Amino acid sequence: MEEDFVFNDESQENSHGFVLLNSGGNFERFNANPVMLWSHNQEQLIGQWSNLRIEGTKLVAKPVYDEDDDLALKCKSKAKKGILKGCSPGIIIKAIELRMDSTGVERVTVTEWELCEGSLVSVPS
Repeated sequence: MEEDFVFNDESQENSHGFVLLNSGGNFERFNANPVMLWSHNQEQLIGQWSNLRIEGTKLVAKPVYDEDDDLALKCKSKAKKGILKGCSPGIIIKAIELRMDSTGVERVTVTEWELCEGSLVSVPS
């Protein structure tokens, strides 16, 4: 059984300098076409995602690899070995606010966004 990947953890600021609130996500487009890409490259479709859900502060999903695709099989093997652990959401940002976190630090917070795709990546944000 494949391990879930974490698309987002809203308890952390990402490497782009913002917090992405899971509650602000629109998943309608994604759920209609839950593509799994390699590194946000639309030419490298390696599977799809299933069971997208919010668990606590995390947005997670289960990978379903295309068994007829060599790159997908390489990714699956690396994920099984624990070498490939990164996932990244392809999003469209709709609304942003400055908000104080629990420590009193002001953070750029994405409050409304749309999920378009999910990519396996070597270095997640």
